Amino acid sequence: MALSDIVKATSYVTDIRYRDEMRACRTEVFKDRPLPPHTLLNVVQLARPGMMFEVDVVAGSSSALEPLYRENLLQEVKSPYLSGIIP
Repeated sequence: MALSDIVKATSYVTDIRYRDEMRACRTEVFKDRPLPPHTLLNVVQLARPGMMFEVDVVAGSSSALEPLYRENLLQEVKSPYLSGIIP
C-alpha cells in the first residue's frame, strides 16, 4: 500500500488549536498528491496520557480487491445473467 491508496483519513486532536499544525502535516505528507477526504475531531483524551493527536486512515487497492469482489458478488447473487455481465 502507498499514500495514493488512502481513501479516507480521520484525525483526532486533544486541542482544536492544533488544527493548523495538522493541516500543515497533511499537506507535507501528501505533497503533490490530492488530499483524501478527511475528518478532524476534537476529543477529550486519547488512548495514552499525553497523546496530542492520532490519525486513522482507510486504504484500499481496487486492483487487489476486484477479483475477490467479483467472486463474492457472483456467489451471493447466483445469477447466470449477472455472471455473463461481470467478467
